[in-house]
Amino acid sequence: MEVGFTISCPAKAFTKLADKPKVEKSVIWCEGKEKVAGRKSQVLPKKVEGMKKRRIEMIAAGGGHSLVLSHGELWSFGGVDFGQLGHDNFEQDQFVPKKVVAFEGKCVQGIAAGSYHSFALADGELYSFGEGFGGRLGHGDEKNQAMPKKIA
Repeated sequence: MEVGFTISCPAKAFTKLADKPKVEKSVIWCEGKEKVAGRKSQVLPKKVEGMKKRRIEMIAAGGGHSLVLSHGELWSFGGVDFGQLGHDNFEQDQFVPKKVVAFEGKCVQGIAAGSYHSFALADGELYSFGEGFGGRLGHGDEKNQAMPKKIA
C-alpha cells in the first residue's frame, strides 16, 4: 500500500525518504561543507537508527535541526540553541531522535521547521517553539521557547 508523506527542508539541508515509506530505508543527510560550526556534516546518506522501526509520516528540516512525525508523535534532533527541539532546554544538542514529551496524550497532525524555530499542529491547535526573534513564534513577544507553546 502506498502511503503519502511530506518532506520540508531549507536550501542548505536535504532530507530524503525512499520511494516507498519503509522506515528501514529512511535516511537523512546534509549536503555541503565538510564541517559546519566545528562539527562534521553527514555528506552521504545514513540511516537514522533511532527511527528504524517507526513509520515516518512527515519530516521537516530546519537550519540545524530536524523534526519527524510518526504515528501522531513528534520526534526531534539536532541543534538546540534557541529551544527549537521542544525538550525544555537551550544547551544540550540532541544527536539521536527524541520524542517531544510535551505532546504526550495529543495527536500531532503536522509539523514545520524554520531556521531556529518549529511548529506543530496537535489536536487542531497550533504550537510553536524555538527562537522568538521578530515575533516569529506568534506569541506577541520575542521570547525564546524551549517547550511547545500554544498560539492563542
